[in-house]
Formats: sequence, structure tokens, C-alpha cells
Amino acid sequence: MDKKENVLCMMLAWSLVLSFTFNIAAARDCVKVNDCSCQMDDGSGLVDIATLGRTDGKPAFSGLDPNSVKYSYNPCYPFTDGACENVAACQNLQNQNIPIGKQDGSLWNVDPASNELIVTYTQNTTGQEQVTIVTLVCNKTITDTADYIAIGTVTGNAPYFLSISHKCACPGLCTPGLSAGTVIIIVFFCVLAVYLIGGVLYTKFVKKSTGMELIPNLDLWKTFFQLIKDGFMFLVGKCKRSQYDKI
Repeated sequence: MDKKENVLCMMLAWSLVLSFTFNIAAARDCVKVNDCSCQMDDGSGLVDIATLGRTDGKPAFSGLDPNSVKYSYNPCYPFTDGACENVAACQNLQNQNIPIGKQDGSLWNVDPASNELIVTYTQNTTGQEQVTIVTLVCNKTITDTADYIAIGTVTGNAPYFLSISHKCACPGLCTPGLSAGTVIIIVFFCVLAVYLIGGVLYTKFVKKSTGMELIPNLDLWKTFFQLIKDGFMFLVGKCKRSQYDKI
């Protein structure tokens, strides 16, 4: 083998090594956050399917597979349907409901073949391990009700395959919002901060107050906390009197 062939062999070997390294680096995964979401490890964002699930104890999706077997599924939140109690997925076979996956312990992974996110649900039913695999297909054009496909099973037994397509299967497109209670708390503390800061500035530079007198409406707050103290002492007194009466 001459020098030129040696160089070509070395270049080919290095190209294979670089290609293998690139493929490893390009492999994605999704780190589970909770039963509703996972965080893509490539920095592309959070995948959150909480808005796709129903919260009233009923399944968001139901459909028949090619063999006319019914499969029901609810992302994120458990549902109950007859013998399927607090499950993520349920199979109806010959008018009999069979639980085939629970929310707790769901596994989130990226399928290396299709590069799509899959969620795996398991459940032990009468000593038999049931497995349901749900493929989350990223489709930015589907913004309302997700497309649901009950693929069913290849072997007649678990695993069972389901698929939903929606924009919430795409990283970063469906982030969890703030609850009404959280919004109220945030607004309350913002208003309180403005009230205290503005009041202190007013009493300091306009009224020329110092010390405790910097607190706006100081007499009002003194009365307020005195009423709280009186109410607490009243309740304590009632409790003690009730204990003495029993004795």
C-alpha cells in the first residue's frame, strides 16, 4: 500500500469516527418533569400535554383500531370508566373494560427511529403486565382538538399503540399557564408593595415622618392587628371554657 492509499484510508477512518460521534451527539432525549411534560435535552424546549387531557375524570380520546377494538386515552390526568379506575389508557374488548396503563410512572423517551416523542404507560392487570405506548406527533397546524389514532396491537397482546398529533407535542409551543389563584396572589403582593413603598415615600418626604410613623395609615394597621389579637384571644377563651365544662 503506497503513501497515497494510506492517506485515503486514514481520511476514511476519520470520517467514520466523526460520523459516529456526530450521530451520538445528535441523539435527543426528553427528561421527564412530571406526568404531563418533559424537557428536551437539546434545549429546544418543554413538551407539555396538560391542556390535551380532561380534568373531569373522563377520557379525552376514544377510538377503534383496525380490529374494531376500542381504546380510550387521557393525557396527564387519570380517568375512570367501569373496571378502568384511575387510568391513563383503557381497552374495551368484547364489551369488557381492561386497564392498560396508569399515569403514575409514565416513561418519556424519543424514538431514535422516527425521532418522535413517545410516552409509555404500564399497569399490572390480574398478574399480567400491560403496556401502552403513545406517540406524540408534533404538528404545529393542529391547534384545537388533537388528531387521535388507535393503532392497537400487532401480536394481540401488549404493547398497545396509540398516537396523537398536536402542536403541544412540539417543544416550547404549549407552556403551562398560571392558575387563577397564582395570579390573584401575584396581584395582591404587587399592590401591597406599591402601597407600602408609595406610602413610605409620601410620609417621609411630604409629612416628614420618621421611625414607625413612616408606615402609611399606621393607626389603621394598629387597630387591624389589635382586632386580630382580640379575635384570637376570644377563640382561645372559648376553647378553654369548653374543656372546663366537660370536666
